[in-house]
Amino acid sequence: MDTDRGRRDSSLNYAKQAMRQNRFPPGWNEDRVREVIGHYESLSEDGAVAEDEAAFEAPDQTVMGIPTKLVPAVLELIATHNTACGCSIHRPDAQSPRPANRTERLESS
Repeated sequence: MDTDRGRRDSSLNYAKQAMRQNRFPPGWNEDRVREVIGHYESLSEDGAVAEDEAAFEAPDQTVMGIPTKLVPAVLELIATHNTACGCSIHRPDAQSPRPANRTERLESS
C-alpha cells in the first residue's frame, strides 16, 4: 500500500507543479486539477485504501506492473486503441467525474 500512496503523492506533486506553471494536459484546466487534488487530499486513510482496492476489483480493467521504460509505449498503444475504437473513457481530454470510491461503486451496483 505504501507504493500506492507514494504514487498518489507523486501525482499530486506533479499536478501542483503543473498548476504553478499554468501548463495542463489537453482537456485539463486549473479547476479540474484543483478538484482532483481536493478529492485526494480529503480522503481518509480508509478512503484511500478503498479506492486502491476498487481499482484492483474493476471487472473491465487490469492492473499490472509495467517497466518504467515501457510506459510511453504502453500509453501510445492505449491512445491508438482508444482512437481506433472511438473510446473516450481513457482519453486524456475526456471529461471524467471524480473517481468513485469503493462504497460508491458498491452502492451503484
